[in-house]
Amino acid sequence: MKKNSSLFLVLFILMIITFSCNRSEVFFEYQKIPSSEWKQDYSVKIQYEFNDTTELNDTTQKYDYYIHIRYNSQYPYQNLWLLLEEKVDNKIVKTDTVELFLADANGKWIGKGIGAIREITLPYKQNVTIKNPQIGAFIINHRMRTEKLKGIREIGLRIEKQENGKK
Repeated sequence: MKKNSSLFLVLFILMIITFSCNRSEVFFEYQKIPSSEWKQDYSVKIQYEFNDTTELNDTTQKYDYYIHIRYNSQYPYQNLWLLLEEKVDNKIVKTDTVELFLADANGKWIGKGIGAIREITLPYKQNVTIKNPQIGAFIINHRMRTEKLKGIREIGLRIEKQENGKK
């Protein structure tokens, strides 16, 4: 009987993992910030590559880009200014400065999470067509007025395939 319950538990966990995966996600990577202390001169570089072996051969398919920020309660500010530089095939195609709020006006953290660690997602680009092959990269720096920014743990980039029928 114990063997059956163990087998059931393993199958149940595998089923949860299988159905919880995001099938529309084609790329997701985090870069750790050393010691959760983001220095102004430290650039986070996240590189992605799509080639003929990927599923990106459909030139009508649209994609959405998201920036993820993982932070903790040591972060001293309400907002975070980011400088985003996007390169495609080693050429700068876009530079942006964005402001992201990590806490509300009362100081309550906005991101999702349990305890002191939170994550917030910034929808960055929508309806993007990706040519194949392509090598792309995002270089991300903070633009806060402090040399060392405590509490930022990781920066991530996620690229998702849009579902059919989405703009």
